Formats: sequence, C-alpha cells, structure tokens
Amino acid sequence: MIYRNFEVALQFIRKLNIRSATEWRKYAYSSERPKDIPSHPDQTYKNSGWKGWEYWLGTKRENMKGSYQQVK
Repeated sequence: MIYRNFEVALQFIRKLNIRSATEWRKYAYSSERPKDIPSHPDQTYKNSGWKGWEYWLGTKRENMKGSYQQVK
C-alpha cells in the first residue's frame, strides 16, 4: 500500500477533530478512513515525522521554544 506522505496525512487527520488514540482506533478501523491513510501511523511514519499521538491528532502544539503545550 502506498500511503500519503506524513505532512499531507497530518493535515487531513487534524481536520477530523479526533481527540484521543482511542477515538483514532475507532476511526482507523471504520469505513470512513481513506485507504491511503495508515491505520497504524505510529509504525508507518516512525522514521518520517512521527512525534506521538498528541502531535498526530493536534491535541498538543509546539510552542516557539520547541516544548509542547496543551491545546485548549
């Protein structure tokens, strides 16, 4: 399977407003997930941008000093 590159997939996923890894798993195994978005992004993108579930889902954001803070 050829998946979208990490940055393109990240933009798509963040628009879905999924808030947790549990919600992600439900979505990942549903018919709603496009086939070119991996169900296990932590494995697929581990060497090409993966920074954890909170980064993937956009529930934390990077501040100017490079540390993460909770998105409200």
